[in-house]
Amino acid sequence: MRKKGFIYTVFSAIIFSLMPLMTKRVYSLGLNSTEAIFYRMFLSLLPILLINIFYYKIDMKLSFEEFLGLVFCGACFGASGACIFKSYTYINSGTATAIYFLYPILVFVGECFANKRKPSRFEFFALIGALTGLVLSSDFKEVNNFKGVLYAFMGALAFAKYAIEMGKDHLSKVNNLKVLFYVNLFASFFLFLYINISWGKIYLDFNPGNFFLLFLYSFAITLGAAYYYQKGLRLIGPTDSSMIMTLEILMVTLIGMIFLKEQFSLMQIFSSILIFVSCLTIVWLGGKR
Repeated sequence: MRKKGFIYTVFSAIIFSLMPLMTKRVYSLGLNSTEAIFYRMFLSLLPILLINIFYYKIDMKLSFEEFLGLVFCGACFGASGACIFKSYTYINSGTATAIYFLYPILVFVGECFANKRKPSRFEFFALIGALTGLVLSSDFKEVNNFKGVLYAFMGALAFAKYAIEMGKDHLSKVNNLKVLFYVNLFASFFLFLYINISWGKIYLDFNPGNFFLLFLYSFAITLGAAYYYQKGLRLIGPTDSSMIMTLEILMVTLIGMIFLKEQFSLMQIFSSILIFVSCLTIVWLGGKR
């Protein structure tokens, strides 16, 4: 079972690492970052619902506590996706992903406060290393670059809140596909409200070919990356799955250099590696406790 869990998580990391490449293509259809994340979550809802009801025969009812928890998770998940997508418009995908992967650190810090536990010396130095990498990844002389760093960090913070809530007892035993449906449903709802309040309308001018491309984009990330990440996490636990998912930082950097022709300075490469090693250290030490 553990072998399957590792395979599922690696598969998820590979698909997630392709997300910046796919998102750049989606932008060319005329969507902005918030509309892109909305369609990514919304278009997969019907397939997930049909699979849940007719194939797996899943009872889609929720208790009131589960409903409130999933509404909160949906809000955090939607905000996380919108922020990281927005960051791609200001900074390169490798740097944005490196900053976004501060979320294991943020989860760790949140749990320390909640459990009133003092970090060990090695954990403290890893935290300092991750924050140093965050500072080094930003060129504060360029406002646009700073905006990208801020958006990526806000995405990490929102995902950390999502992960902490998902680990609570009232949600940890809910079926994976059921959680996937409701999280994407509520995230889509909040994003739809935000788009209509901000711009008054959502982009709908698609020809059939572009709409099919957008559907494949949604299907691949939601029923591919997100679903298999959840399956892997259930089989090998949050610590090992987090360690594997940090490989996405390096994969996104390589994809950005090869396919998107993005330029990386030595400082950006160093900061990405520093954040990667610091996150890996935190989750590894967490598994030793």
